[in-house]
Amino acid sequence: MRSDVEIFAVEHNAVTTTQNDVSVSVFNTSDVLLFPGGGRIPEGIIASLEAIVKESFGMDLSGRATNESVRSVLKTEHLALLHSRGMLLGFASADSIPDVGVFYLHGAVVTSSFKGKGGSLSLARALVARASLPFVAGTTQNPIIFHFFKSLCSEVYPSFESGSIPEDICELSKGLIERHPSWRFNPTTFVLEGFYGQCLYPSIPLSRDHDVNAWFTKKLRIKSGVTRDAFLFIGRI
Repeated sequence: MRSDVEIFAVEHNAVTTTQNDVSVSVFNTSDVLLFPGGGRIPEGIIASLEAIVKESFGMDLSGRATNESVRSVLKTEHLALLHSRGMLLGFASADSIPDVGVFYLHGAVVTSSFKGKGGSLSLARALVARASLPFVAGTTQNPIIFHFFKSLCSEVYPSFESGSIPEDICELSKGLIERHPSWRFNPTTFVLEGFYGQCLYPSIPLSRDHDVNAWFTKKLRIKSGVTRDAFLFIGRI
């Protein structure tokens, strides 16, 4: 018998790829919000999305915050679900911004049991494959996500390894900022000051690269493991 996730993928004509018993299903969210005939998304899937959001950030978000996070995922243009044997293991969401020339990745999260197994990268690559855009962008305050962007893209800016940012990347950042005039963006450092209402983590995770961790700590003004600042990263696919 097929699971809710598998039925969901078939019902919405998702593009599904499977490797080693793990599947990634990619949807256009305009088709996801309601089942044919006006039905709702299965409660089991919603509950799994909420649980992954709570677990991923290492803190028990309030029900309202978690629900808003899940709703924001479903308001994006593209959604990818990572699943195996009927169990939802992770998800990612993104929007195409063709007038800027950027594929904007809102995030990719997986359950703790699947961390370190390439799940987030599989989700992002499945989404990017549908974009037909040469650049991907996203925001984060997590040093591990910098390495994630480096794995996803051929080049990523800003970078602690290079103080200069190419002109075309700067122009792309301007296009994104024009769409979000309330963002307090530093065009030299690509830091978004006070971007989050509160830090997303009880203590910001550390990568295995001490130089990257130190760069994040300095540029994002991380104190006692927390900050409200974030980097805007733009990478060439």
